[in-house]
Amino acid sequence: MPGDPLRERDSLVQSLASMMKQGEAGLSHVPKLIVRIVETDAWRERVTALGEHVQWRRFEEFVTGPPLAGLGASVQLLRDMCRGEMAALDAIDRVTRNPNGVHAFDNIQGTPAPTGTSRQQALRRLRDQRPDLHASVLAGELSAHRAMVTAGFRKQKTALQQLAHWWQKATPTEQQEFLDWVTAQRVTARTA
Repeated sequence: MPGDPLRERDSLVQSLASMMKQGEAGLSHVPKLIVRIVETDAWRERVTALGEHVQWRRFEEFVTGPPLAGLGASVQLLRDMCRGEMAALDAIDRVTRNPNGVHAFDNIQGTPAPTGTSRQQALRRLRDQRPDLHASVLAGELSAHRAMVTAGFRKQKTALQQLAHWWQKATPTEQQEFLDWVTAQRVTARTA
């Protein structure tokens, strides 16, 4: 006889809560559990081990909700625990994204949209506009930045542009060391 799907969902959620509490020992399991919980909507509705029927409208409410019903954490903590795990970060973004024109509450977004050149912003844009490249990033075949360049959403800086950028950030000592290195390279090239 198959188990109750709502209780199975609770088992997933409780596994995640347990791994989050274990600290470093449980961190490796957190990203995979988040992906499963998001993909199965286990966070949305379930029955706890105590028989309580729990429902959430928004993922953020589930994450910040008190333990047993929710995780008693923050979305940012989940993101931090999943740093470097593209599939988990993408799952969190998918489930926290507000539909266009819909705000979380009182015309203020609960989770601000990713901006600039962040990995999260790149994943969102690729998911929306280039699903083929998005899949390659999640599979680890491309970095988010390389996929954005390939899609034409970001320009690839030339070597000269990169040198100019880093020259401005270098200290005077670093600039002098670089000039000394360039001079040494020229001498080596002439004698060869």
